[in-house]
Amino acid sequence: MADFAWNKPTVGGSSGTWGTELNAALDVLVAHPGIKVVVDADAKAAYVPLLGQVILQADTGVLYKCTNATGPVWAEIGPAATADSTLTTKGDLLVYGSALSRLGVGTNGQVLTADSAQALGVKWAAGASGSGWGDVSQTPPASPSAYDDEFDDASIDADWVEVYTPSYQQTYTESHGVMSVLCKDRGVVCSALVRPFTGLTPPVTIETAFRMMTTESFQSAGLIFAEDDVYGSGSKKMITAMHGFTATGIQNLLLGEWTDYTTRNSLSEVGCGSGPKPLYYIRLIWVSANTFRVQISPDGITWIQPLADFAKACAPAFFGLAMTGSDGNGPDFVSTFEYFRVF
Repeated sequence: MADFAWNKPTVGGSSGTWGTELNAALDVLVAHPGIKVVVDADAKAAYVPLLGQVILQADTGVLYKCTNATGPVWAEIGPAATADSTLTTKGDLLVYGSALSRLGVGTNGQVLTADSAQALGVKWAAGASGSGWGDVSQTPPASPSAYDDEFDDASIDADWVEVYTPSYQQTYTESHGVMSVLCKDRGVVCSALVRPFTGLTPPVTIETAFRMMTTESFQSAGLIFAEDDVYGSGSKKMITAMHGFTATGIQNLLLGEWTDYTTRNSLSEVGCGSGPKPLYYIRLIWVSANTFRVQISPDGITWIQPLADFAKACAPAFFGLAMTGSDGNGPDFVSTFEYFRVF
């Protein structure tokens, strides 16, 4: 109210009249505006307020209120930090420790992480390297491995081995950059096209992209790590990661453990919506001894981990492509694989 140009009435010298009382009240209003601006803490300490008087300390931007009728006792009622005055760089965050403060932007690839040891309670830190949920993108090396196959030859490479139920051989055709597989539906058993590997230790990632040319119920396709390449050989283990369809057309992502390609022992799965997708990108990762992980992608660039790591005893010596049916009563189905990649 000090900003108003008050014209006090002219009164005589007698005190106690309405004019002198009004002038005294106006003097108080002028001396104690609604919000008084003081330069700094020293000016705040020297200022004599009324009870409830609010002041703004200009050098910090903090609002204070007088809480004592007989002297200046101040309580902070507004923060010093505001977005306009505190944030200086693109990506800065306004966070609270004991007061609102600036947290400077992190570096590319870092994620905001809670940390009670920090003054602000959070910090920028390197993101997890594919061990948790969310974006776990990896970029394969520029140079392909000796096991990569773009399926652009006239025939299947010699080191690929067909694994299938006796009397139900699959049909594999390689041309024009795809591997086409006609799979016989014969119940919960696994067919595969695998190749042996040597000298690779975890972590090992295999990746493919494929299309389901038919979308029959209980039929799946994807990737496999295996201890051998012989159907029904005894007690060898396999780990598969596949996309498939339920009886109602819902897609599932299936991470399974098998014995001898004939028996699925355990399964982890998650629904992936209904209706076929144009192209399925999938990775199966041998993370460490007896630990496996599946990743999927909508575009082959950004990958997510939709299921927890799969802890199963398997010492792989082969990897490749896998197909399965589940009821034994459906028609044959076809999938086309775009490539097979190892890194």
